[in-house]
Amino acid sequence: MGDLGKIGDRQATSNGFYLSVVSALLGIIAITKPGDPLKPLELLLLVVVPFFACLLCWIWWNTIAVYSNLFKVKFDVLRAMEKELEIYPIYVEEEAVKVPRLLNVQRWVPVILALPFVAILVYGVIAACKMLRL
Repeated sequence: MGDLGKIGDRQATSNGFYLSVVSALLGIIAITKPGDPLKPLELLLLVVVPFFACLLCWIWWNTIAVYSNLFKVKFDVLRAMEKELEIYPIYVEEEAVKVPRLLNVQRWVPVILALPFVAILVYGVIAACKMLRL
């Protein structure tokens, strides 16, 4: 049981890290004021930063999946222990309730946060193509 708490703490810390970095990247984009025409540095920021943010959101999404699988394995072990020790099957009953797993819901956070970066990336690529006359 103590191990579950430690895993939960690590998972919360990792979520905080990803959220902080994604927020900082959004802040970097927010301080750029693209004019018409875009300056090369602004254009670079509108392509590189959103690309990196999307990549980070994908890594975050996979990290949540890893923690979800780890929690599942831990709870499977607890259910097996309940059966083997013939104690009250609280985890078996909890699973029977069919409440959506929190981490499955949390996996949508990086997807939703990636959407503005995708839009900015598309805009940056189109602007870069226009600048390079492609």
